Amino acid sequence: MKRWFVSVRDKGGRVDRPILKQKAESLAVRMGHTDFCATEGWFNRWKKRENMVWCSLKGEAGEADAVAANAWLHDVWPTIVEEYSPDVIFNADETGLHYRALPEHTYMFKNDKKNLKGVKTCKQHVSVLCCTSMPEKREELLVIGKSKSSHCFKGIKKLLVQYCANASAWMTSIFFTEWLQAWDRQLTRKIVLLVDNCTAHSTTCMLKNIQIVHLLANTTSLIQPCDQGIIKTLKTYYQHDMQSRVVEMIDENLEKEEHDLNANDLTKKTTALDAIHLFARAWDTSVTEGTICNCFRKGGFTQQDATNGDNFQEQTLPFHNDVDKDLYEEWLNIDESMVSISYILVVLVQISTTHTYSWRR
Repeated sequence: MKRWFVSVRDKGGRVDRPILKQKAESLAVRMGHTDFCATEGWFNRWKKRENMVWCSLKGEAGEADAVAANAWLHDVWPTIVEEYSPDVIFNADETGLHYRALPEHTYMFKNDKKNLKGVKTCKQHVSVLCCTSMPEKREELLVIGKSKSSHCFKGIKKLLVQYCANASAWMTSIFFTEWLQAWDRQLTRKIVLLVDNCTAHSTTCMLKNIQIVHLLANTTSLIQPCDQGIIKTLKTYYQHDMQSRVVEMIDENLEKEEHDLNANDLTKKTTALDAIHLFARAWDTSVTEGTICNCFRKGGFTQQDATNGDNFQEQTLPFHNDVDKDLYEEWLNIDESMVSISYILVVLVQISTTHTYSWRR
């Protein structure tokens, strides 16, 4: 079974739990064990014994050009930053986030037939731009929502993040340019900003202090620091705090003897402002300096070793042992599918400028 799995993965094939169980049963038949059944218990023991994990293969990694990435890091990058110190080398990237989404699965008693109704996952989303340097000089988050004047912002004079809005809640070249110009005016020294080459990151504005460096196509999943774990860490801690918030709301409803405790209905009580507070807290306190430095190192932008005098440790992400890791990863990556359509939406939004709203700080 293991040899078959290795052969499939070596050729880039994707196999999930049902496929592996089906193959195990067919191998058993060929070996004369016609009564063998690949139960969940057998599969979990086999998976643990062979040290296998469930990984999402969404995104750009499968199309990544490792040769081009290594050549760029070796030949081009040193000439770009030869006059810059590590503390002025920044990376910025945005990600979509379903800020109300919860897992679609639940524990229940085996014979419980009362509450088998399914519910749709809340799909309200925002985009979040992260920007940080190698020695962990992080900038304020930029959050892009769908409404500039949402009711939840009433009476709020200043947000914990920079905020702007358009009809799709996606990054556009207009927003990116405005963000760059505002940051450029604040800077007192020159910096290098690494960004990927998506359409939204194209700008023709004149900047005094920011040198923009676009990464090569099909290399960002390999070398862009934000893609090496910074964004995932931010999302994980956000979702962890979101879980705590839902538990509090469930307890409040139980005390009020509410009849409906549908988790998705409860998450609808989380406003964009609530999400912004959770984003800001996770960014400021949970994404550690060690995580950021390790992600720059993993991307190849520094040769610093994680075991040297700085003693940076890989950050341990919150995870509950009673949660199926496959389902947890699926939930954590619930918004990865948003990336595949983001560039199309960016183009449509840029064409329809009538739906672009102003900034809010």
